[in-house]
Amino acid sequence: MVDIRKEIKGTISVITEDRVAVEITLLNEVSLGVLYFERPKQGWVNKPIMPTKWRCTDAKVEGVYQWGGEKITPTELIKWAQELVEENLKEYGEKDSKENNPND
Repeated sequence: MVDIRKEIKGTISVITEDRVAVEITLLNEVSLGVLYFERPKQGWVNKPIMPTKWRCTDAKVEGVYQWGGEKITPTELIKWAQELVEENLKEYGEKDSKENNPND
């Protein structure tokens, strides 16, 4: 049996210097979803968010329900993608695109 957590990959695409998309695929061919991350904006000052951190602002993860079943949840995917983004995009626009598997 395949451990789904070892078979997911994320591809980061920079939309703007403050916004990125992470497409998550399973076994390099089945899309589990796309998550969008943004850096906090100036108008977010009333919220307790560090301005250097990326935050998930939108997620379309329908593929998780079809392919992930009970083996992985949308919450786990968001956490995984959050770590991927923060690990690979420490500076604005540091990398234009990056494919990563945390188990490599």
